[in-house]
Amino acid sequence: MSNNIIDTVTQAVNSLVSALKLPDESAKANDTLGSMNFPQFSRILPYKDYDSATGLFINNKTVGFMFEARPLPGADKSIVATLEHLLRSKLPRGVPVSFHLVSSKLVGNDIDYGLREFRWSGKQAKKFNAITQAYYLRAAETKFPLPPDLDLPLTLRNYRVYISCCVPRKKNSTTQIVEMENQIKILRASLGGAYIPTRILDAAGLVELMRELINPDPHEMYRVPYKLDPYQDLNYQCVDDSFDMQVTAGHLKIGRLGRDGKECVTRVTSYHLESDPEMAFLWTAADNYANLLNPELSISCPFVITLTLMVEDQVKTQNEANLKFMDVEKKSKTSYAKYFPNVIKEMQEWGDIRQRLSTNQTSLVSYFFKGFEGQWNENVR
Repeated sequence: MSNNIIDTVTQAVNSLVSALKLPDESAKANDTLGSMNFPQFSRILPYKDYDSATGLFINNKTVGFMFEARPLPGADKSIVATLEHLLRSKLPRGVPVSFHLVSSKLVGNDIDYGLREFRWSGKQAKKFNAITQAYYLRAAETKFPLPPDLDLPLTLRNYRVYISCCVPRKKNSTTQIVEMENQIKILRASLGGAYIPTRILDAAGLVELMRELINPDPHEMYRVPYKLDPYQDLNYQCVDDSFDMQVTAGHLKIGRLGRDGKECVTRVTSYHLESDPEMAFLWTAADNYANLLNPELSISCPFVITLTLMVEDQVKTQNEANLKFMDVEKKSKTSYAKYFPNVIKEMQEWGDIRQRLSTNQTSLVSYFFKGFEGQWNENVR
């Protein structure tokens, strides 16, 4: 089998060389190139180009934006009210908006920046500065040293929040571009009102983020600089040349060459909700995110949690609520209510929902949850 592959590649290369040497044989060379079909992971990525004038990513079928927001360690009533108003009245109807919480081990640059004013002095300054730096880097690579009877996943991580949104692209539509520009301004202004500063993610920022997520190196603690090529599509620049992926039933194995030239393998696991949780668990969703900062409940491995929200059309949801209310109201006035008394409570609930929707006090929001977790150990291979 391997000999056949080698023979095929050799024959294709020889055909290319011969075609390029002969005059007017460029068409034959292109045909030969077209017959060589090799799968590329970068082709499934939608990113193509970035317009610095508008801050929008222009792809083949979509147009969208992405910006980074400062993570909040907590919130008060005013911040919650501002974010609630943002979801209810500022987000575009029927358009999914994704919030990504990224936990990374790339804290080396932040450690150097944080320790720049906390340096040792004296003859042994260099030695103790190296020990201090190694202490925090070790906490990011494994975890902070704790007493033997206290086994907690207390690690040092770099937490970042990204917000992304895209819509189907309308070719040569200036109106759509203007609408997306205005949407960026509205979202950033609303988040600024909640004391959440943001910054637009440009082409270099997107490629740097995607390279970090797509080409993980479990041993790397510092950000790897990448020089953006303005003449190449963004999707091809997001994937490392040594990228390799194996698909298994329970996880993905992503292999690549590290900065030291050695091969490293990362196991990536994906989680998603198979069904809606019970009502009691919906009320504790915010607490679950806050628990990530709890040493006993934190996630020790690098991860990405994506929460996608889509505000449903207000008129459509109002009509659905009216139909549902009239249906249960009709049942509550018949003998059906004697055998199923919960229909009275259901009618009251739908009546309240109908009223809140009709007065624009609330909106129906669909949500989608997905999590990715990357692990590394000697048994991954």
